Parts: sequence; structure tokens; C-alpha cells
Amino acid sequence: MSTAVAAFLGAVGLLLLFRFAMLWIGIHLALVAGKPEMVQAVQILIWPVGFLSNALALPDSMPGWLGTVVEWNPMSHTATAVRDLFGVPGAESGHVWPAVIWPLALLAVFFPLAVRRFGRLSR
Repeated sequence: MSTAVAAFLGAVGLLLLFRFAMLWIGIHLALVAGKPEMVQAVQILIWPVGFLSNALALPDSMPGWLGTVVEWNPMSHTATAVRDLFGVPGAESGHVWPAVIWPLALLAVFFPLAVRRFGRLSR
């Protein structure tokens, strides 16, 4: 397997892993909301993850405190790692491991919470 194919598969894998973690956060929040009408209101809580990342703007162009928040955002690590794996010129390297660890940590927290909350529905 060539290096380009491996990098492509790694980038897609990182995107899928991050999406899987965000899915379980969404499932947990929907179960906490309870009513279908409340799910739309709760989904607004997920939006800052996308907007406060480096997927849309560079942290250097933001105020200092906001740039720090953006740099710690799990989506920022995933976006930077994917850019690096796709070979985007000027992309930072060294974000692959944080891009793996963050979603796994989120899964470790929200998967059990969602499963426990779902188990309480049948009681």
C-alpha cells in the first residue's frame, strides 16, 4: 500500500472516529432532553464545537483567549491532522495522536452515559 493511500485512509478514519464520538454525545444529549421538541434546542449545544475550531479560521487571527480555546478543541486537532495527512501545504504536523485520543476520551465518557440513560427508558 502506498504512503498516499495510507494517509488518505488514516484521514478518513480520523474523520469517522471524530464523527462517531460526536454521534454518542448527540445521542446522550437527546436522551437527556427527553422530548423530541427539546432535541432541537439541545443540538445548539453542539454548534460551538464546530464554530470554535480551526476548521473555518486560524487561531492566530483570533483574540488570545479565543485562540487558546480553539487550539484545545478536539475538532481542531482532527481538522489539523486531516490537513496534514492530505498533504495540505502549510498544515501543522503532530496532531494525529491528539486527534485519536480526544474522540476516544469523549467516547469513554459519553457512550456509557448514553447507554445508561437509554437503559433507564425501559424501566
